Amino acid sequence: MTMLPVEVAVAAMTEMADGERLAHERRLLKNAEDEYAAAARALAACQAGEKIAEQLHDLPGVGTAHELVHPVPHSFLRGIQRELR
Repeated sequence: MTMLPVEVAVAAMTEMADGERLAHERRLLKNAEDEYAAAARALAACQAGEKIAEQLHDLPGVGTAHELVHPVPHSFLRGIQRELR
């Protein structure tokens, strides 16, 4: 069976598009992995800061670090915003 030139071009373009889509998906996955790793490092630093502040009996430092490690849920904040209106 002989392919027509248009069919060959369509087949080639489809393969290229699939390759580009896979490359894009790999980039998205890599970006997500990098963001997750950065967030994990930041969380570990905040947890360490919280422990150090506790050992030094630095109450404001403990409070700040605790808020970073245990943030208030957005749904709670939205509820407060509604009440303030």
